[in-house]
Amino acid sequence: MKNYSKHFGFSLAEVLVTMGVLGALAVLTLPTLKTNYEAHVIEAKVKTNYNLIQQAIANSPNAGSTYKNPTPENWFKRYMKNNIKIAKDCGSTNKCWHDIKSLSGSVDYGTNRDNVYSFKLENGTSIIIVKEGSLGNRYGIYLGDDTGEIEDAQANADMEETEDQNKETSISLWFDINGDEPPNMVGYDVYILGWKNKEMLPAGYGLKSSTLKNSCKTKSNGRLCMQYIIENGWKVNREIFE
Repeated sequence: MKNYSKHFGFSLAEVLVTMGVLGALAVLTLPTLKTNYEAHVIEAKVKTNYNLIQQAIANSPNAGSTYKNPTPENWFKRYMKNNIKIAKDCGSTNKCWHDIKSLSGSVDYGTNRDNVYSFKLENGTSIIIVKEGSLGNRYGIYLGDDTGEIEDAQANADMEETEDQNKETSISLWFDINGDEPPNMVGYDVYILGWKNKEMLPAGYGLKSSTLKNSCKTKSNGRLCMQYIIENGWKVNREIFE
């Protein structure tokens, strides 16, 4: 009686077809995986630095007290100097900062001022504090006493540079989670906060969600993305990574 042994396997053609299918799937999914990875890294760094800044303010002996009309240097000494880990202090210069762009690719001149204070954190983040007038028109930061201005600001998603400098004097704080590394783009690796009397608020704080989202699209200025990320559960707009 003959004993036949049967051999089972895949033919070369079947193997090649399978490899072709897997290759096609990889081509389709790798860009999405790359986008999600980059976005997760950005989100984690933004959240970490936002919390570091807020914690430094909370640890200051002056926390909770009203502080109007600060200069960048005095605000730094009052809330940052002894409360956050600083690697380099560039004082009242922009030497710890760099040129930045909007999400549309145009130059953002928001930090190109004379009255500034810049420094770098030990985690590689660059920070610049800038003297400002009203925080409303540029950064959409409003509290209860500003409600009359909110409607106008929401109608202007590009946040025009014109503002009434005599309304108030305050400061904005810009941080770049990658330091000098590219892309140095507002709404991507650069984010903005603003000092309002006794607290540091994210840019876009007083505006509607639809306005925030419009500021965080590829062809926008990106200035309101700090509040957008917070409201979106610390998730960035994936569109800007595509």
